[in-house]
Amino acid sequence: MLLKLPEDVRRQARETYGLFSRNPNHPSLRFKKIHRTNPIYSVRISIDYRAVGVLHGQEIVWFWIGPHGGIRKDVAPTVGIRPDDSRHEAKSVS
Repeated sequence: MLLKLPEDVRRQARETYGLFSRNPNHPSLRFKKIHRTNPIYSVRISIDYRAVGVLHGQEIVWFWIGPHGGIRKDVAPTVGIRPDDSRHEAKSVS
């Protein structure tokens, strides 16, 4: 999935992953829980791109990256996110 993205988005994703590894609560990441009951989170890659992952223990396993609007189109149907689920407050996992 990552290899299909433009080079600038891949670079931003690597930089975001590095920042997330150092400080998952950095405000620029806009890291937040996007599912009401399951530990599914999103992080901001850029203005237009997001990554989505699931919390396993104390680690996030990232399973999707794509355009911000793709969360509702590509991810929501497979993990059961309803439109109002994405309005949850940010949660710390550290």
